[in-house]
Amino acid sequence: MNTSNNFSDARIVVAGLGGVGGFLGAALASVYSNVTFFARGDRKNHLQANGLTLKSEFIGDRHVTPALVTDQVSEIGTADILVISVKNYSLEQICRQLAPIVDNHTIIVPVLNGIDPADRTRDTLQKGIVVDSLIYIISGSEPDYTIVQKGDYATLRIGTRSTDPAVISALQTVHELFAPTGVTCIVEEDIEAAIWKKYIFNCAFNIMTAAYSATVGDLRAKPEHIKDMEALLDEACLIARKKHVNIPNDYTQDRIHFFMSLQSPTGTSSMRRDMDAGRPCELETFSGYLLQEARKYSIDLPRTRYYYELLKEKTGSSGSSSSSLETLLKNLKLSSETNGPDHQETATCHYQLGLYYISHGDAMEAMSHLGDALYIRRKAYTEDSLRIREIYYALEQCTFM
Repeated sequence: MNTSNNFSDARIVVAGLGGVGGFLGAALASVYSNVTFFARGDRKNHLQANGLTLKSEFIGDRHVTPALVTDQVSEIGTADILVISVKNYSLEQICRQLAPIVDNHTIIVPVLNGIDPADRTRDTLQKGIVVDSLIYIISGSEPDYTIVQKGDYATLRIGTRSTDPAVISALQTVHELFAPTGVTCIVEEDIEAAIWKKYIFNCAFNIMTAAYSATVGDLRAKPEHIKDMEALLDEACLIARKKHVNIPNDYTQDRIHFFMSLQSPTGTSSMRRDMDAGRPCELETFSGYLLQEARKYSIDLPRTRYYYELLKEKTGSSGSSSSSLETLLKNLKLSSETNGPDHQETATCHYQLGLYYISHGDAMEAMSHLGDALYIRRKAYTEDSLRIREIYYALEQCTFM
């Protein structure tokens, strides 16, 4: 492959054609005639028959027909450049599927949420040149597989912590690849900090939009939601700094300004769309990972924990809501009969029921169970303990319902 601003002989493959991958795939296929889409199921069938439509507020609307749409790696050949954009929890699976099209010269750009997708890609494939990356974008896939991008930005940031000349050269190649597409591509000097900065914002924005099935405009309209955004940003920043990541002292306020002034009011997160559709979501990638790291440092993240438990309850209610409620009520009855009505396990059952009713919009029932949980827990915990404060946080949420 000649990488000096000429990609006519390069085999470019995009794997994962959802909101982000579809946006990048459309941008690339609108410029280059040698782009392959690796897709599966109904999406593959639709793209084969109709091509890919992008509606973008940033780079303009485009309709593309790639050189090939397939779910068979045997039809692709060895990739020169491979862009991977799937859900965080699917990364290893897609890497194993794509391993036959990767050799030592293949440049791989995993564009995923989370802290470590590049490292996990390296560990899984054990070959190729992996470029660390992240993207700032609000985009999603419609039921007809049209990709819709909101807002006046779509910024791909790439970088490396390696001094290997091959990796440095790969960064330049990727930068040149995207130059004519309209996608902003920036080479970062401190890619670790860049990844964490985006991740910190996701730990607030994705979580809040998913928790309230909300858009940017919905969250802006309620001061209590803005307050929670700030708290979640602060807690994520705390973990990053504990890990010696270079995060500016004013980063929370910088992101609040971005959220309040620059994001499209109709924008939302892929996590919100996944939860609304009953699909698996990336809760563990965001709140779950932060809480795991917090335990290592013996740090309390009360707001992160509150939303983690709230969203766990929402995701746990897949299937019918009544069956989830029935299970929670059975657990409460069993604990009350087995352990006693004032046992701490019974308090936990009341707390979980409180979160259930919050997620289903019933403030009165939520306050009733949270009040019982608070009464029981006060017998074993001090007012400043996490177990008490998380109930106060939940009760505070009820006042805004």
